[in-house]
Amino acid sequence: MEAKEHLIYCYHNKKLPIAPSKINLIADLVRKKEIKQSLAILCFLPQKGSKILYKILQGMEKQIDNQKPTSDLPASVFIQQILIGPGRIQKKVSFRAKGRSDLVRNRSTYLMIKLQKKTTNGSKI
Repeated sequence: MEAKEHLIYCYHNKKLPIAPSKINLIADLVRKKEIKQSLAILCFLPQKGSKILYKILQGMEKQIDNQKPTSDLPASVFIQQILIGPGRIQKKVSFRAKGRSDLVRNRSTYLMIKLQKKTTNGSKI
């Protein structure tokens, strides 16, 4: 039997207040995993990015449950793709002693998550 994949939900956010390098480390842990398993992984991580991803995935799961009855959804809803890229960089000046100044860069992240369900050829979508 050949497995087909169908896109369920897609999420975009361009202004996450965290650096892309920090959230990419956490996203590597949950890529290509089922949504229940990834929520279980994220709830025990101490990083700030794990809390952000946990809230986003939990909201996506609730929206999917509200869109369609639970009987239509299979148990295997998984994260097909997580794209993380640099967003806007807000630059601020921090003044130092002796007339010097430093440039502070507050980085943001562009995030896109795609969820899919995996079904076999014989079953309905």
